[in-house]
Amino acid sequence: MIYATAVKFKNGTSYRTPEAIDSIYLDSTSDETWKFGKGKDAKPFRGWYDKHDVYRWLFLYMNEGLLMKVVTGENPDIKPIGKDENDLDGYVRSEKNGTVVDNLEMLPDSPSSL
Repeated sequence: MIYATAVKFKNGTSYRTPEAIDSIYLDSTSDETWKFGKGKDAKPFRGWYDKHDVYRWLFLYMNEGLLMKVVTGENPDIKPIGKDENDLDGYVRSEKNGTVVDNLEMLPDSPSSL
């Protein structure tokens, strides 16, 4: 499984919303089959990734089985919100699960280990 464990917000942003996220720290469990890169250079997702990259990956590969979750609460899925993979206004948010605040917004700004 790939989990979001931390988020960074855009500089100068005084509020925490999914649209204001700049980058997301992703960490893969040892049994995760999706890797970053191809062939022998493929590595587990582990590190800071631009919000637009995460959005694009999910938009393109979610139907092929790529799944990312938020590490907090009930581990809601992360979903791309936008019209297509190149949407510059596209962003990601967690699947609604009854919380008022999006679960991604509640993540710390420093990653934690799984």
